[in-house]
Amino acid sequence: MRIRLPFAGVFFVLCLLAGYAGLSSLQLDTIINDKVLHTLTFFILTVVFYWVIDTSRRRTLNLTLVVCTLILGIGSEFLQGFLPNGRNFDLYDIIANIVGSLTGLALCSWYHQRMLERKRQRRYSAVPGDEPGDLELGEGVSGQEEGILGTETEEGRTRTLEEEVDNWDENAVDNWDEDDEPDGDIGTTDDIMGYRLWKNLARLLSADTKQLPLLHEGLYERKEKLDAGENETKTLRFSNFHRLGQNDAIVGKVSAVAEMQLAMPSLQLNGNGATEPQLSRADEVEDLINAVKSLIVPYIRSADEAASFRAQGHNGEGLLLRNVLVETYRPEDLVKVLRFSLPESQGRGKNGLLDAIQDVLRYSVNTWDQGFLDKLYSSTNAVGVISEMLLAVLNTNVHIYQTSPSLTVVEKVTSRALASLFGLTGPRAGGVTCQGGSSSNLTSLIIARNTLYPETKTQGNAGHVFALFTSAHGHYSMEKAATTAGMGSQNVIAVPVDSEGQMVPAALREAVVGAKEKGMTPLYVNATAGTTVLGSFDPFPEVASVCAEFGLWMHVDASWGGPVAFSATHRHKIAGVERANSVTVNPHKMMNVPITCSFLLTRDLDVFHRANTLPAGYLFHGSDDGEAGEKDFWDLADLTLQCGRRGDSLKLALAWIYYGAAGFEAQIDKAFEMASYLASLVKENKNFALLSSDPPPCLQVCFYHVPGGILDSSAEANTRRTKSMVRRLVDKGFMVDYAPGENGCFFRVVVNCQTRKATVEGLMKALEEVGKEEETLVY
Repeated sequence: MRIRLPFAGVFFVLCLLAGYAGLSSLQLDTIINDKVLHTLTFFILTVVFYWVIDTSRRRTLNLTLVVCTLILGIGSEFLQGFLPNGRNFDLYDIIANIVGSLTGLALCSWYHQRMLERKRQRRYSAVPGDEPGDLELGEGVSGQEEGILGTETEEGRTRTLEEEVDNWDENAVDNWDEDDEPDGDIGTTDDIMGYRLWKNLARLLSADTKQLPLLHEGLYERKEKLDAGENETKTLRFSNFHRLGQNDAIVGKVSAVAEMQLAMPSLQLNGNGATEPQLSRADEVEDLINAVKSLIVPYIRSADEAASFRAQGHNGEGLLLRNVLVETYRPEDLVKVLRFSLPESQGRGKNGLLDAIQDVLRYSVNTWDQGFLDKLYSSTNAVGVISEMLLAVLNTNVHIYQTSPSLTVVEKVTSRALASLFGLTGPRAGGVTCQGGSSSNLTSLIIARNTLYPETKTQGNAGHVFALFTSAHGHYSMEKAATTAGMGSQNVIAVPVDSEGQMVPAALREAVVGAKEKGMTPLYVNATAGTTVLGSFDPFPEVASVCAEFGLWMHVDASWGGPVAFSATHRHKIAGVERANSVTVNPHKMMNVPITCSFLLTRDLDVFHRANTLPAGYLFHGSDDGEAGEKDFWDLADLTLQCGRRGDSLKLALAWIYYGAAGFEAQIDKAFEMASYLASLVKENKNFALLSSDPPPCLQVCFYHVPGGILDSSAEANTRRTKSMVRRLVDKGFMVDYAPGENGCFFRVVVNCQTRKATVEGLMKALEEVGKEEETLVY
């Protein structure tokens, strides 16, 4: 940076004249309009000051803006208002000053940019050629976009040509021409010129010149196939640096650079001295993400746009070309329509990939659609999509701390915070993630057995006939777990429930006593927070008392209803859960976290460790940190049945960061309000009979269709009607479920945190319509 003295002198004189005219009592408005005079004065001052300091365009621009526009243009008017010269502060004078200054600044900046572009072209072009462009920036090079070969910004992206020009200081030392001269005795000017040109060409290829085989004697030859589909080759021969420096035909042609890019893409040396293509995985990922984004975003948007039709109770007949929710096919028909296959030889590349993705999207259930009210989960959200992408990029196994340090910390912090919401506290309180609620329940059963009967860890069930107890409305994963653990599904004893679908504590006690009398070993009680059908919450304090009386392991399957822990309004439903030995909770259900995300929580992770740890010296290398009884656990696979573990906790953690606990509470409360609202609409409609309590205990609303207010005495007829109406609802853009009951199958509608009031009203309209259609049918 240097000062241009002639411009500095002129600016000083102009400042004196302008200061005298503006701050003295001199009146010039009789000669020229005052506002025009202000505009011209600051136009001239800005133009002159712009050229005082010789530095980069960006610095000059910023400095001129501060000095001329802000300090002089605005500050002078404030100063004038305080001086006793008969002049007053005038806002319109400031506006005129700013207009004049900005006009001059824009003019100078434009001219400066053009000037720098020409200077850079003259400096970095080896010799004038036929094709214009800034070689250093890759401008004018075949197959390249402007500016893509420039330097990188602090954010890691490549500067554009305009940014390079803005930040280029023509007075700075040009190290490119001076450093890293070639080894050896080259000697002549042509040798040096040839070597520097070679470096420029290498830079254009984004290659490290020190890794290129720079042979200044003999010939350099490199052959590369243009692509896999062509047999043509490009051969680029350069003589030694001396010849290169003398060869104007090569030096002066930008086309030579383009040919070099075709013939020799960016190269690196491997350990054997051979060249390999430079890695470009980031570019490939960026390209595919951009391409897939053009499919995914419209897919989600189509669900958003269909929401207005759901509010009207239909699919937008005559307006939408297809059912956004789902295109229904029988399995054998979908196989023919989808025509999904895998290539036996060469891959299908990007186009084949995008075609496959588009087909998968088209023939899948769009859970983003407001009409998806079928299961105990729904779509994820924007944060969920990002979290899945981040996990895919990391692609690491959260089994030992060494390979997944940050994800391990995230899992420990998140599980501990979640456990505290259930009253599971203590120095080693926390949990681990498993591959879904069934896996969490299975893991809890193994931990219970290995803890209460340690010999079973090495000897199996060791002669015990274990008895497991669960609600008659509990999830079938208990039977699966018993089968997997070798205990047998017949030893899972279903405990009766009351009219609200809650486990009866007295019946539980009787079942435990009965099992003992049969010579069985009562082991484990599974209480449920949010049963699958009715959404009931078992009486946990009473269940805990029975478990304490007989020394049983108490597990709470809160896969569905557990998130009420975030809600002050609904938290009372899980009172007593803090007495449990383990708790399963699935944020991927009620909280819209991506599937799968399931936590198994406890007040003491040391129990998990003792039950599941096994020697694996090739994996778990141990740690000397911490004394016995105080040691923390960082290799999380040593606490679970899994070795391969995805960082599922990150999904909840990022959503928690984004929405906060208060955000979760608001979402959950809103979902319960929607369930209550739907129940009230069903209750008020004479053609439907509410089976759930009002309000429902969770987010399911169960009811029968009763035309004219009369429930058919035939369970078979009720089942047939319910199933038929469920199928017809899909054509109207709604997907709901049904479940078996004493009077045949009934509707089970599951709202979620994203369900809108208008959607609930639209569903009732659709149910009315399909109900009328059903009444006209003769079976």
